[in-house]
Amino acid sequence: MPPRNQPKKAIKAILFAVLFLAVSHPGARCQIGSPTAEMTNFNFDGLSAQLDLMEKFVFGSVYGDDLQSVRINRLEEMVFGKPQSGKLAERMAKLQGSYKTAGRSDLETEINLLKEGLKADPDAHSEKAESVDSTSSSASNPATEKDVSALTAKAQEGDAQSLLELGVEYERGERVPRSFGKAVECYEKAAKRSLPKAQHYLADMYAWGRGTEKNLKLASQWYEKAAKEGREDSIVSYASTQQAISSDRPRGCLACLDRALKMLEPLVAKENLKALATAGSIYGSKAKLSSSAKQRSAFWGQKLSFLTRAADKGDVNAQYWIASMYFEGKEVAKNLTLAEKFYREFLEHKDIKESSRESAEEALLRCRSLSEITDKTELLRRLRNADEKERKPIIERLLALFPTDPEIYSAASDAVVYNGDYNGAINYLDKAIALTNDDPKFVERKGDLLYDQGTRDSTDRYIADGCLKQAAEYYTKVMEGLDHAQSDETDGKRIGLLSTRADIYERLNLSSRTLQDFSELVELYRQAYKKDSSSSSNLNNMLEKRAKLLMSQNDLTGAKKDLDEVIDRVRQEHKQSLRGDILNSAFSARSGTVDDLVRPLRKRIELSSKMGETELVDADKKELKTLGASEK
Repeated sequence: MPPRNQPKKAIKAILFAVLFLAVSHPGARCQIGSPTAEMTNFNFDGLSAQLDLMEKFVFGSVYGDDLQSVRINRLEEMVFGKPQSGKLAERMAKLQGSYKTAGRSDLETEINLLKEGLKADPDAHSEKAESVDSTSSSASNPATEKDVSALTAKAQEGDAQSLLELGVEYERGERVPRSFGKAVECYEKAAKRSLPKAQHYLADMYAWGRGTEKNLKLASQWYEKAAKEGREDSIVSYASTQQAISSDRPRGCLACLDRALKMLEPLVAKENLKALATAGSIYGSKAKLSSSAKQRSAFWGQKLSFLTRAADKGDVNAQYWIASMYFEGKEVAKNLTLAEKFYREFLEHKDIKESSRESAEEALLRCRSLSEITDKTELLRRLRNADEKERKPIIERLLALFPTDPEIYSAASDAVVYNGDYNGAINYLDKAIALTNDDPKFVERKGDLLYDQGTRDSTDRYIADGCLKQAAEYYTKVMEGLDHAQSDETDGKRIGLLSTRADIYERLNLSSRTLQDFSELVELYRQAYKKDSSSSSNLNNMLEKRAKLLMSQNDLTGAKKDLDEVIDRVRQEHKQSLRGDILNSAFSARSGTVDDLVRPLRKRIELSSKMGETELVDADKKELKTLGASEK
């Protein structure tokens, strides 16, 4: 980024770039040359979208200093609803005092940039009317000294320049009602009179579907006409549109990409930044379409070559993309040294999107040599984001710096378990437990790891049973240390531990211990139900599970007692005597209500049959029929 004492260059600086498109249209819009493949669905309408697009794309150096006026117009539309009149310096002062009260604090960076540029060279940005025909984008305030009616009259006579200016007026909507459709009509008439700028603007409208249906083929044709007249922005836009056309086709279009590269050749030879970046992107698209690994590798190399040339000349987009390529190692060999170099160059730019800055800073941390890092927080963050190969050296570095910190051993345990190394994870937790004299947090975590290992399908059954038994012991140890005074927090903790331990006992076929935990859970859920009746489903489900277990132990009386309680509670909650009655619609419509009753009724029918209670069986069957449910 150029220093602030070079305002003209600063105005043209690269801002918030995600793609390599440029502002090329006068005042009414922050116009881009053409959509790339990634942005063909962008909805350009609306002031917010215009501002967002302006922040995301490249301000090219070939379009002149009047971009300052374009950008102030956009900001004023966001803050005040419409562009203001007066000198730019005065308008900037007004913006500076109003953006916060207007609730647009996110514009602070942009406003400050413009303000500093004006402060450094206020005379360079005075309000003045310039010809739309200028080679710079000086048409941001077209026809300032012309009466719109006179302009309209000349346009009706077929004057190409007037048609172009009138189209801009319709697109801006400041002195005439905004109409993208009429703007297209004016641009088209002027374009057919061989006015290159009108051809470019008409192509823009087709590219983005503004005032007409989106049509990349027509956009490409008009960009090509303007490009043949020497417009550099049209050349880049033509290439980007050909890339977008290829992207839209299921099998791509190599011919489109080749045409795009051919068109870019003169600008590439001149080291035009946008052309270099666009060419790099197109070679990336060619690589994705290639079925040959050798050819694909060659295209990735071309992409890297073009982007490197652009990055070395200060292109912020290219710097970020190349840094990401080297960092991720997907298209080129992973190289953290080069990734760090380009991330640092990228971060030297002041006017980059905050999310991109944060992403680059996070990646930069991971590029630094471990031997340089001594901060625990930074190393732990790096460990959390590390891949399988990166974790081991980070853990070694952490343990070397903090050998008696139990949190480090816990973090190491969490990290290695992602690699499936349960034994290593448990060993690290053992050290954390020893350092803290059996801290329940680490004891429970070890129980969780043993439980996970014991329930994995790939674990040998004998080893799995051993893991589950140990897990149950650790959960028991944690529960013994819980505060016996009742509270929602301790009860919730105890319920979670008991539920997992009961599941372990079920898996190990330890029915008496399972029943003991089920019974304790029932009592805990009963206490919760007394405090909050909405928790009845937990209590009912637990009673059903206990009833099932009691049935397996041939305790039919105990099982029936639990099922009776569930059924009575469901009935009581809905204030409905269901024996022989038709369910009201409100009850039937409640999600899960019928199933809540049908399930225990079926189980009770099975029990009552075994116990010989035919009268109850008949009554329950009748009730199932009323509910519209079968007996099975």
